Amino acid sequence: MDATAPTAYSRLQLADELCPLVPPGDDLTTASDILNYVLVEHGQFDDRLRQFLNHHYAAAPTIAAYAWELSGALSTGLLEWIRQWPTAAAQVGSDLTSGGVTANEPDATPVPSGPGLAVPEGDDPSTVHEITAYVFQGIRELRSRITLFANAREIGAPTSADHVHDLAAGYQRLLAEWALRWPRPS
Repeated sequence: MDATAPTAYSRLQLADELCPLVPPGDDLTTASDILNYVLVEHGQFDDRLRQFLNHHYAAAPTIAAYAWELSGALSTGLLEWIRQWPTAAAQVGSDLTSGGVTANEPDATPVPSGPGLAVPEGDDPSTVHEITAYVFQGIRELRSRITLFANAREIGAPTSADHVHDLAAGYQRLLAEWALRWPRPS
């Protein structure tokens, strides 16, 4: 344990009344660095995803809207993850894995596109593929970056770094749920 690590919970200050506590044994600066890195990486990913979806909405409106909902669910999950910053033995809450991801237009009739995910009627198949690939690749890269950053700081803030692993797993579960709830043929 680092000699500068607090022996009691210390509060990290964030906007919007989010003030996670740093557990005893975690260096306050290191835990803060981890949290801030995750917030920046998530924000950049979310901005890029929303810009990408805006440019592809006309060609695949149903799937672009569906991916937009995933973006919102990821952000909701991130806020829940911050609220659950380790205070004892925190787990990623169900809000991260059930963020209300449903098709924006439930009446849309998807058209089968062979094995795999269906292409909703009116959506361009190549654009649907492009959006799907972008979402999966982007989340994989986000998970990788935040996990690597946390792992590199695990010695200074082991509990906080472990909490990042919970977030990365939550992102993966939410992505899997998003794919499972994909608009299906009637």
